Amino acid sequence: MSAYCQAMKVIYDQLTNVGPPITDEQLVLQILTGLTEQYEGIALLIQQSKPLPDFYEAHSRLCMAETRKVNQARNAAKAVGTSLNTVAECSDQPSRNDRNQNQPERGRGRGCVRGCGRGRGSARGRRSLATVNDPFG
Repeated sequence: MSAYCQAMKVIYDQLTNVGPPITDEQLVLQILTGLTEQYEGIALLIQQSKPLPDFYEAHSRLCMAETRKVNQARNAAKAVGTSLNTVAECSDQPSRNDRNQNQPERGRGRGCVRGCGRGRGSARGRRSLATVNDPFG
C-alpha cells in the first residue's frame, strides 16, 4: 500500500510541475479510485470524510487498514494451523474400528458364506425336493 501511495504521489508531483496544479483532494480521490475491492470499506470511509483527508492522512489510514488485514490473515492461518495440529494429534490415536480390526471376533465364529442357510427357502442342511430339482437353486 505504501509503495502504491508513494508512486501516486510521484505522479502527482510530476503533473503539478508540468501543468496546472492538481489539488491534494484530487490526488486522494485518484488513490481511492485505484484501490482493489478488498479496500472498498476503508475507501468509502475516507471518501465520506468531511473534509476529505490530505494525502498523508489518507496514506496513513490505508496503511493501517492493510496492516490490520495482514494481521487478520496471519491470525486466521494460525487458527487453521492449530486446528490441523489438533486433528493430526487425534488421528495418531487408533480409532475404535482400527482397534477392533486387530482383535479376533468374539462370539460370532467365522463369517458366513452366502447367507449361512438363513432366510427364505432355507432347509438348514436338509435339501428339499424343490432345491434338488431346481437347476438355478
